[in-house]
Amino acid sequence: MKKSLYLHILLVFLLVTGCSIIKRPQIQNIPALVPAEDAVPGVPERVQFADYWIRTAPDPDKVIMTPENIEIFNNENPQNDTYLLDVLSLPLEIDGAAIRKSLAENARWLLEAGLFVTGDIPLEKAERHRINACMDTSVVPDMITPKFGVILRREMGKNWPTTILLMSDPGDNEFDAGVVSTIDMGEPVALLHTSRDGLWSYVQTYGFTCWIHSDAVAFGDIETVKELTDRTNPVVAIAHRISVYGTPHGDAAMGAIQMGSYLPVSAAGSDFFEVLVPARGNNHELVAKRGYIHRSSDVSFGFLPYTLRNVYRQCFSLYSRRYGWGGMFEERDCSAFVQDIFRCFGFRLPRNSSKQALSSNNAFQLEPYDRETRLEMLKSTPGGITLLGIPGHIMIYLGHILETPYVIHAPWAWRTPGENGSDITHRVARVTVTGLMLGEGSKRGAFIDRLSTITILGNYSFTDPKQ
Repeated sequence: MKKSLYLHILLVFLLVTGCSIIKRPQIQNIPALVPAEDAVPGVPERVQFADYWIRTAPDPDKVIMTPENIEIFNNENPQNDTYLLDVLSLPLEIDGAAIRKSLAENARWLLEAGLFVTGDIPLEKAERHRINACMDTSVVPDMITPKFGVILRREMGKNWPTTILLMSDPGDNEFDAGVVSTIDMGEPVALLHTSRDGLWSYVQTYGFTCWIHSDAVAFGDIETVKELTDRTNPVVAIAHRISVYGTPHGDAAMGAIQMGSYLPVSAAGSDFFEVLVPARGNNHELVAKRGYIHRSSDVSFGFLPYTLRNVYRQCFSLYSRRYGWGGMFEERDCSAFVQDIFRCFGFRLPRNSSKQALSSNNAFQLEPYDRETRLEMLKSTPGGITLLGIPGHIMIYLGHILETPYVIHAPWAWRTPGENGSDITHRVARVTVTGLMLGEGSKRGAFIDRLSTITILGNYSFTDPKQ
């Protein structure tokens, strides 16, 4: 049982960190790059607003799944125990060999990869060895006794204990190869290892392992961790970022929670919610402090009702926000966009796009089908609650207008055919609506032809078109 669990931890580590190399755009191989776009072509103005899609829904206020149904969905998610872990259910002893192996493989990647720090200046060998030494991999014990804690502020998880921007391509400062993902205030973690200087902690989150600054987390007894992460009566952020204050009067903010994040409510006033906020005590132990969130903020007492009206509103509340790989620039990439939208309703989805596309028992593989069949299938697929996956990317299906299917997503770029058989890459780098015919004629092809999965976050049965 323990051996199986640690293999899962290792797999999660390799999956998330590997995506930083696998799915990121290879800029040096692109012959032409349009640095910015005013508008994506072929998208009518009316479809760029939530109200349009709400009006097209036959019953936008019908509850698609109750909170109890969503919890059943979470418990039956096919990605559980591999790419979705219940941190607080980890055993009290962990086999350190799997952790040492993970850290050693990542250290080898750091030492051997072509990484640049600015422009075309490579990461110096001495700095690579300094970071590697800081990881202190050799002292990981054969048996780890994890400490459990809670994140104190939004923190960017890293592949290595360094704040240096590390680029796989010269000048590509939008994709830090050292980034795993971000962790929000209030999330539970388990401490697996500490850097030699003590400034970095190597932790297990719900879906990946990473290095974080040690001052971004506090560890304590399991009862305090459970109290601070209780989902029974949460205040849920339903906007990009919501401030948390130290007093009901709204003085200087003590922190913030991102869309889909929550804090447990301890009391509710007429103008504010009193919430439990993770903090450090006098001996640096984890304690619960009182914080305050204004009722006038974009928050929900409890997770939002899962209706199409709410889904469309949440999608478009992030419209035009900048693309942020792994949480860079305090923003979202494609999978974080999907994850944050559906966290507002209580869903727990993996962080990685390829695993999000496999996070429902109502998923259908599209590789065997041609374009015409795919288009017909989408016409009978529910908008708003459908995820469309292509290798390295995930989108939310909105619906059809005439013969064109539309999606909302956070793409970095799209392509058109250029001269001499090459493609022109058009940088989007924001949350936007596009048609699935976008990319027609390019080497990669249109989105519709690249689809690999349809995934429904709700009750729906697919019928195989070939039967």
